[in-house]
Amino acid sequence: MGVSRIRDLRRRHLVPLEAAAVVECLEDTVSLTGDWLDALNDRCEMDGEIDDYRRDMQRYEREQDAYRERFNVRADYHPANFAADGFIVELERLPEPPDSRTLTGHINARVDTPRGPGFLWDHKGEEARVVLDSEPSRWVPIDVSEVPLEEGVP
Repeated sequence: MGVSRIRDLRRRHLVPLEAAAVVECLEDTVSLTGDWLDALNDRCEMDGEIDDYRRDMQRYEREQDAYRERFNVRADYHPANFAADGFIVELERLPEPPDSRTLTGHINARVDTPRGPGFLWDHKGEEARVVLDSEPSRWVPIDVSEVPLEEGVP
């Protein structure tokens, strides 16, 4: 049965099967009950295994259909790209992230990050550590490109 220890066989496998009326244990003998197949199916139904199997088979069939039809179905355009013609000239360049020296000069300065307002506590490499007003007891790691620094603030 592929179980190396007898106590594991009894505890993990035989006790649940005996409780489900699939097997009978008499001293050192284990045998199937007369209606073991019905009892096993009832137990699988109660545990939800049959519903899981049906759901998995339906998902597999949907994936097969999608794969078979992959060349016949064209993707719709995303609404955000509706007016775009796809030329690179329309792209905007992101501002350069602040360098280490600039960030050091802005420690303890107020910043307004995408996660909320706070102050710059520290920085290390590509990570700025900001203490947000909403969570004053800890610092939050934020990418340095997400830290907008105000001009003229030392």
